[in-house]
Amino acid sequence: MAIWLPNYKKVVVSTNRTGDYPRHPSTPGRIVLHTTEGLRLFDYPYPPHFTLGLAGGEHSLKAGKYWTPAGYVTLAVGDEVKHQHCDLNLTNYALLHRSGDPETNHEGIHNVGVEIISMAASPPNWSDRMYGLVAGWLADVVRAIPSLTPALDNYPEKWSAKGSWGFSTPYRVSWDTWQKGLNGLPTLWGHQHVPGNDHWDPGALDIVKLTRMAKDILGGGPVVNPWRLNVIGRLNQHDEELATLRQRVVSLEGR
Repeated sequence: MAIWLPNYKKVVVSTNRTGDYPRHPSTPGRIVLHTTEGLRLFDYPYPPHFTLGLAGGEHSLKAGKYWTPAGYVTLAVGDEVKHQHCDLNLTNYALLHRSGDPETNHEGIHNVGVEIISMAASPPNWSDRMYGLVAGWLADVVRAIPSLTPALDNYPEKWSAKGSWGFSTPYRVSWDTWQKGLNGLPTLWGHQHVPGNDHWDPGALDIVKLTRMAKDILGGGPVVNPWRLNVIGRLNQHDEELATLRQRVVSLEGR
C-alpha cells in the first residue's frame, strides 16, 4: 500500500522519476536530509520524497508566487511548504549514483529523502520555527514508518558546511557503514555523509536539537545516540577518577 502523509500537498509529475522499489531491502532503513541550495520550490526532474520550507523566513523562501511542475503556488509570510513527491514505500532519486558504485538512492528497506528550502550555510541561523517544521516532518515520517524510529537517536556526530564538500572528506562515511547503517540500525544522515556524493548539505545542522524536538513531538523517544552515551560514560569515568584523587589529597593533608 502506498504511503502518502496527511497534511502534505501531493506534488507529482508523471514525467518525473518519482521512485523505485528498494533494491537492498535487507539493510536498515535511512533518512537523508538535504538543503536545496537555492530558495525555490520543487522544480527538478529527480525529486526527493518531500520538500519543506517556511515562507518569509530570513533563511528560506520569500513570500510570493512560485512555479512548480504541478502548477503555481502562492505563499504568504509564515506559510509552510509541506510537499510530498513520492510514495514512502518507494525510494527516491535525490542522491548521486555514479556508474559502478554501490546503491545510494535504493539502499535499505526504506530510503527517505527531504529537500529543505535553505542553504547549507544557514542551519546555525534557523529559527526555532524552522527547526520545528523539520522536526515535525521527522515525527510524521517515523509515525508512518515505525521501523525508522531508531534513526532519531542514531546519526553521525559531526555536521558541517566547512570541509564537507567533495567525494573524500572526514564527514563522508565508508560504503560499508552506509550500507549497514551506524551501529547496524536505521540512521539519520545528511547528504554530506553519503559516500559516492560530493555535496555538503545540510551544513552545520544542530542534529541534537532537531531530534530532541522530534522526540518531544512524539511524546518521548528512544535512548540517546550511542556516541553521546560513550561521551557520557567517559565523563563519568573521569568523575570517578577525580573523586579518588580528591580522597587521596584529603588523606595526605590529614597526615
